[in-house]
Amino acid sequence: MNENFLHYIWKHRLFNLKNLTTTNGEALTILSCGTHNQQAGPDFLQGKIKIGNVIWAGNIEIHLRSSDFEKHQHHHDEAYKNVVLHVVFEHDKEIISQKIPTLELKGLIPIHLLRNFENLQKSVDSIACEKNIAAVSGLLWEQSFSRFAFERLERKVNVVEQILKQNNHNWEETFYQLLAKNFGMKVNGEAFFELAKSLPVKILAKQKYSQMQLEALLLGQAGMLHEIFSDAYAVQLQQEYQFLQHKFSLQPIPKNYWKMARMRPQNFPPLRLAQFATLVFQSSHLLSKVLECSSIKDLKALFQIEPSNYWQHHYRLDALSDKTKKKVGDATIENFVINSIVPIVFAYGHLRQEDDLKNKALSWLEQLQAEKNSIITSWKKLNIQPANAFQSQALIELKNEFCDKKKCLSCLIGQHIINMDT
Repeated sequence: MNENFLHYIWKHRLFNLKNLTTTNGEALTILSCGTHNQQAGPDFLQGKIKIGNVIWAGNIEIHLRSSDFEKHQHHHDEAYKNVVLHVVFEHDKEIISQKIPTLELKGLIPIHLLRNFENLQKSVDSIACEKNIAAVSGLLWEQSFSRFAFERLERKVNVVEQILKQNNHNWEETFYQLLAKNFGMKVNGEAFFELAKSLPVKILAKQKYSQMQLEALLLGQAGMLHEIFSDAYAVQLQQEYQFLQHKFSLQPIPKNYWKMARMRPQNFPPLRLAQFATLVFQSSHLLSKVLECSSIKDLKALFQIEPSNYWQHHYRLDALSDKTKKKVGDATIENFVINSIVPIVFAYGHLRQEDDLKNKALSWLEQLQAEKNSIITSWKKLNIQPANAFQSQALIELKNEFCDKKKCLSCLIGQHIINMDT
């Protein structure tokens, strides 16, 4: 039992409303439960009740016990002077400091609601409702996919808008920084982002006709060119960076920002930086090209890149390896689209009020295959099969923001299971 559950019960009127009385035995009628207040102050605002023959309009406060009102010092807070009803699960004490009518919900809430909520809260499964999930209809899943996918996209768009503001509404700089962050994947995303912030896109643009200079700038700013090398190309990069660093007054980020432990060689930061250098080298006005793409095929083609010849024999500087293709894979490109391109294009369309761009971004998600990761695997084991990336994004949002935080009361699936009378 917790107050959030009581808020849910009160908001949805999930208790016996017949013949209600206050703890003092006065007849009580709930005319309006009020508006749920998510900020400081009483829990529900502008409620309306009838006690006897008198109608009262004001705020409603909810606690587990009556004594919590004074325990939380509400009787000393002016914000609670207009409370017309105190709703509690258990009435354990009369509030002498403020004579507020009290409604005790104990005995009024259906047993199955209490039982179902308690089972979810006590569940040790990674997805608390997994034992009941088969009872959820396909229609409810469709509604959930839509809601959670949009919530996840909205959070990403908020990040885009925050970075855009920091960059004085420079879209090219913002796009470059967010794309760089995605190149670093989950492990080195923040390091890539810090690197991009330390190396403005206008500096890269001045050297974009030399792939070697772009590699020197990126690897040097990453703090990876401050060693003694025996490899001729590594030495050349080092010398080139020293010149460019002095020319542009650059300060590299610390090398210890980068993580390589237990990482597949294809994801080593030096190789990723070389791939990113190739993208800059091969692309002019990349954001404009992305916005102009009409198909997912054309969009993905923009990121089908392969680094310079040196990297066919290297994953790291000064460390020879067998020759392998270091092309950016299709799965990585789709990750770029899902986590960088779609939020940026959607945000661009939103801020410029261009619905066609927003719809295009959503259609790209629907055209991409569902992601493959541990979260999606856990849902598939429960026979929840996402049809595309739009739905897999929804399931990731559901798991991370609701299941892991036991926010069942805010989840359409959780609410359905709590309300089940079996």
